[in-house]
Amino acid sequence: MRKLTMEEIIGVVRGHAYGHGAVRVARHLASLGVETFAVATTNEGRVLRNGGVQGKIHVLGNCQPEEINHVVENDLIPTICWSNALKTVPANKLLTKTGAQLKVNVNVDSGLSMYGVETCQLDGLIQELDALDVGIESIFTHFAGGLTDRSGNLDQLDHFLNCTDPYVNKNISRHAAASVGCCQMVGTELDYVRPGRILYGISTENDFPGLKVFKDFDFLPAMSVFARPTFYERVPPTNGRLGPKWLASFACGWADGYSEKLSHGIGSLRNNKTGQLHALVGRVTADECNAALRKQPRSGDTFTLLTADYADHTSPAWMACTLGDSPAEVTSAWSRRVPRVYVRQGEVVNITAGVDL
Repeated sequence: MRKLTMEEIIGVVRGHAYGHGAVRVARHLASLGVETFAVATTNEGRVLRNGGVQGKIHVLGNCQPEEINHVVENDLIPTICWSNALKTVPANKLLTKTGAQLKVNVNVDSGLSMYGVETCQLDGLIQELDALDVGIESIFTHFAGGLTDRSGNLDQLDHFLNCTDPYVNKNISRHAAASVGCCQMVGTELDYVRPGRILYGISTENDFPGLKVFKDFDFLPAMSVFARPTFYERVPPTNGRLGPKWLASFACGWADGYSEKLSHGIGSLRNNKTGQLHALVGRVTADECNAALRKQPRSGDTFTLLTADYADHTSPAWMACTLGDSPAEVTSAWSRRVPRVYVRQGEVVNITAGVDL
């Protein structure tokens, strides 16, 4: 990241840090000097606080009235696109636990056309916040374009800057560059950058042409998923066909995060000793999948279901581009019941039971 920008970093750990475990990732980022984090919901913010994470925590999802108590109790900075969520709350609730002024983020729709206050309505919203005696921590926006649409994102940035320039000298931060913006160096000159996917080496692109562009930035995925066979048996030939000699079962299915779309040979597992791929056989069920092997597994053999690379059949990027998903969806899908093993420079530094994420 420091090769791309020297601005302050907001470490995005939403969706349990895209499946990697929000508390552990946030603690690691904090050890590297990151002081500000971003999540999508107040509950995610509460999880970080309960896990001992200090610093500022921005909640990027739109705040609802019933969440104000959780915002105050956990010292979170909510996001506002309109003032309705605040107008229904008594004025004495719009204070921090120390009695200081509550501060919010304002999300501006500069062209994504999904959510955020329209640029023409920004002045009115800020006046309403002033009337409620609510402060503004930052104003931010989301880019709509991918890596191949830098010009479109530059247009959005210009639109965002034009409507927010009047607030530059009012101690209000601005940020626009998420993962794509960081790669394109669009918006990286503002007060913060907020990388999400690229912190984990997850491609920002959902198709093979876009993936080719992303690979040039030399990010590598951080997540791998390993498993051992829980059962295997010899399978006799059927209808005169040789067929696989062995069928290995693994206690991993779609309830763990291994997509059912990989069923019937679309997905494969990699033998960690031989490097050989073994196609999935039959359907990926809630708790199990099966692979065809030519030889009997040896004691201690391990297999990789999700590889930390861009390989065909086993990588998050390949799965996403093939199945019509997002690479971030592939990693985020891995559920809390799957334990995480955290490795730094080849050394295991923590093993976390899934339910403790």
